[in-house]
Amino acid sequence: MSYVNVPCGTCRACCRSPWFVKLMDWEKEFHGDVDVVPKKENGDCIYLEGDGCSLFGKSNRPYVCKTFDCRVKVKEWEARGRPELDEKLSPVIWAGIRLIGKKRDLDAA
Repeated sequence: MSYVNVPCGTCRACCRSPWFVKLMDWEKEFHGDVDVVPKKENGDCIYLEGDGCSLFGKSNRPYVCKTFDCRVKVKEWEARGRPELDEKLSPVIWAGIRLIGKKRDLDAA
């Protein structure tokens, strides 16, 4: 399996998004035999702590989280002609745009 290396920094937009993290069948036992990762009362992922994901770098971090790249969502959004962003997608798209902008700045240097 290959995982993406996204330089998230302190963003956490995907951890706070209203999307649900669907678990693979082989992951469910660790996460309490549920289909999706539970959310805190405020809507954040239950694994989000002050410094980020408490499962980051661990084998039991959900596959979806290991493979998610907000920059891909930006490319999909641009391919659709940049339609109006809804509340769910907006923070993640802006996070991806910031990362793409940083990469372009680094490439230009």
